[in-house]
Amino acid sequence: MIQKRRVLVNALMAVVQVVVNGGAMLVLYRFLLDTIGAADFGVWALVLSWTTATSVASLGLSGGALKFVSQYLARADREHVVRIVQTGLLSVAVVLGVVLVALYPLLGKGLTLVVEPESQVPDALAILPYALGSFWLMSMSAVVLSALDGFQRVDLRSAVVTGGILVYVGLAFVFVLDRGLIGLAQAQVLQAALQLGAAWVVLHRLLPRLPWVPWRWHKGAFKEMLGYGLNLQVISVAKMFFEPTTKTLLSLFAGVSAVSFFEMAHKLVFQLRTIIVEAHRALVPTLADLQERKPELLRDVYATSQRLLQFLILPSLPLLLALTPLRSSPGCGSVATSRSSCSSPWWSRSAGFPICFRIRRTSPTWAPGTCGGTCMDTWLWGG
Repeated sequence: MIQKRRVLVNALMAVVQVVVNGGAMLVLYRFLLDTIGAADFGVWALVLSWTTATSVASLGLSGGALKFVSQYLARADREHVVRIVQTGLLSVAVVLGVVLVALYPLLGKGLTLVVEPESQVPDALAILPYALGSFWLMSMSAVVLSALDGFQRVDLRSAVVTGGILVYVGLAFVFVLDRGLIGLAQAQVLQAALQLGAAWVVLHRLLPRLPWVPWRWHKGAFKEMLGYGLNLQVISVAKMFFEPTTKTLLSLFAGVSAVSFFEMAHKLVFQLRTIIVEAHRALVPTLADLQERKPELLRDVYATSQRLLQFLILPSLPLLLALTPLRSSPGCGSVATSRSSCSSPWWSRSAGFPICFRIRRTSPTWAPGTCGGTCMDTWLWGG
């Protein structure tokens, strides 16, 4: 039987996580634009996107952790659950760590070719090690958080992630004022380490057999997770390269300041999408559990969840377009639609197509223009 209360709590906590994340990022982005400026913010967004493209080396093991933790819990085989968690975490740590170290010189060389203006290249190279370090820690954290999902404790996972987000914003406010762009990079590394530690402590409470320091790698568990994870990687490979490709082209043709505006627009679109996705994602461990315990119910539950998902998605796009100017205003200052520089009205395009704004602000930290103190026509891409 489906634990309806557990599913509801999981879904609500997942939504809370997304809402808190959206609000925190809105505050942080405005703070960064007012302190380090659009150019440095754009450098950070570009470097991060390049590091996340290496997630293909994680082999999709976090997804495998969710599936197989749920599966073996349903079979009451907690000993193998311990093997799954340790194997997944150690595999990601070693494989991804080796890949990141090997790619570090190539990533550095690549950034020197795509970061515009060239004066920002030293900043990009300075924060690259921090970006790689934070991505490595977050990838390991993803395995542990997926294991929490496998226990059908999405609420605990959401609490850990939400706490990590708030810690990151707090650290960023302190470090950026003192150290600038480097401080932002250091804040993210520290946040990733604290989130990994917190997630491991929470998982250990659910699974006391789990050692405090993972040390045991199991070949059979690795084969299980690898077969499932590689299928997930093939499905998501295009998504992995969307952000780095887009931000690289923006940097080359419009400069890193434009990357910062894209980052805000991109986050706007994905926040609404993520609310729906995360709420629906709370069903994944439940479906995995049903597959083992009551497979005859699986089809009906899945069909019902898909109908609900479609019901939520259809009205979301008009709402997103209606809220776009309101979301841009607190993030970018005074914003007005500029139909003269767009090929068609902003409301006629979907969230996956460009929305054009004319952004005016008197702060000297924004890209130089010709109207008022500062003026810039920019394309904000979503989807």
